This record gives sequence, C-alpha cells and structure tokens, in this order.
Amino acid sequence: MMEDRLTRGFFAGLSGGIVMSLLDYISFYLHFGKERLLDYAAEIILGHRAASLIEALIGQGAQLLFAGVLGVVFSYFIINVKSKNYLFKGWLYGVTIWFAIYTVGRLFGTLEHLPWQTATSNVITASVFGLVLAATLHWMDQTVET
Repeated sequence: MMEDRLTRGFFAGLSGGIVMSLLDYISFYLHFGKERLLDYAAEIILGHRAASLIEALIGQGAQLLFAGVLGVVFSYFIINVKSKNYLFKGWLYGVTIWFAIYTVGRLFGTLEHLPWQTATSNVITASVFGLVLAATLHWMDQTVET
C-alpha cells in the first residue's frame, strides 16, 4: 500500500470528496440543495457559477483537489492526537472545515444568503466527508502497520 503519509492523506481526502460530491449531486438533483459544491469552487476560480460542462468539470476538479489537500492536513493532525475515536475526530474535522469556509465566505462577502436546505445539505455532506476521510485514512494506516 502507500507508505507515504501525505499520499495516504490525499487519497483519503479524495475518497471523502468523491462520496461528498455524490451526495451533493443527489441533494441538488432532488431540488433540496440549491447550489452544488462544484459551483462554489467555480466561483472562486472563474468568478461565477459553472455555466457549462467544462466549467462544471473545472469546479468539480478543484473541489476534489481541495478535499485531497484537506485530507493531507487531517492526516498530519491526527498523528499528533491519539487514534481513539477517529470517526468522531473525522466528523468534527469535516464540520469545522465547513463552518470555517462559511465564516470566511461571510467575512469576505462572497457567501450570500443560502436557503436552509443548502446549508443543511452542506453540513451533511461535510459530515460524511469527515467520516469517510477518517475511516479511509484509518484503514490505510492499519494496512501500512500490518
């Protein structure tokens, strides 16, 4: 398996990001969440929401890359903390990142008023991201140790 902690963290974050995005698509296409996570990334990169397939792919790629980077940060954070309750720590990390991103967006005026459905969808997907990230990283760490 992967001996390098950075690589394990990236792929664990990418795994969490993929599951997070799938749930986000379901929420969006069921008309619960009003914006997709890829739209936030597209706004940062392109200055507007994704309006075409290529722009959606750019936004989705950026969102997954960011999830991978968040996985790296978590993988180095978790080695400094006891590994008990790793799922709780992953969940807490996911919702903390969600809240921090919302806070920064509000402070800089880039995050407008969101319907409660979108905020709820985002906190659920952030929770799932944290859980999948932690479970995947834990599994990878166990594989390397054995």
